[in-house]
Amino acid sequence: MCMIGEFVKMQTVPRATPLTGWRTWRIGPAGSLRSVFKGHTWRRVSHADKRPTSTPQHGLWAFKSQTAAKANGSPYGRVELWGRVAVHTGGYRAEHARIIRVVFGQLQSRCSAPCSVCNKEKANLETARRLWRTVPARGKK
Repeated sequence: MCMIGEFVKMQTVPRATPLTGWRTWRIGPAGSLRSVFKGHTWRRVSHADKRPTSTPQHGLWAFKSQTAAKANGSPYGRVELWGRVAVHTGGYRAEHARIIRVVFGQLQSRCSAPCSVCNKEKANLETARRLWRTVPARGKK
């Protein structure tokens, strides 16, 4: 079984009335948000590499509940999902997604030593906090 539960159904969701989901990211280079497992770099609006199907291989993943996303780490946030969507018992896999909000919480760098790796990690975290502090309203860049 996948992290978002058993597959339930496929549905087409219009962009005008998207589903709301929650997801977790990891921080990548230059403060980018990256998928935790696949390494996909998220943009404010992202598109899946392939349309989701009934098998859990493709699509932009999101949990149905904020609690599930928070439990998987930080940063986490709210996304809108539309297009072809695979609905699961605990979440979704969508063709398209838009980041609505990113929460960093108490996320800290993993180490405190003054080495180049730690310094780069801290810089990426601070850049991410600045980049994702506000997300533009729908229809704006």
